[in-house]
Amino acid sequence: MYPSCTLSWKDLAVSKPPGSPKPRLAFASDARPSSLGSTLDQLNMHLSVSHDNDHLVAFVVVEQRDS
Repeated sequence: MYPSCTLSWKDLAVSKPPGSPKPRLAFASDARPSSLGSTLDQLNMHLSVSHDNDHLVAFVVVEQRDS
């Protein structure tokens, strides 16, 4: 999402509906970057999570859908 928006790990939440976990952006109401505008509705987010003992790594790929 960079350079139009800089996110931190605190801006992402993961829900567990039936099936695969789903990432979503979870901004505090006053923290949502104005540069995103209405583009959030046009984003697909993909999550990959792996772990080994006490370590966890996650990757989120964000792509913009064609209008």
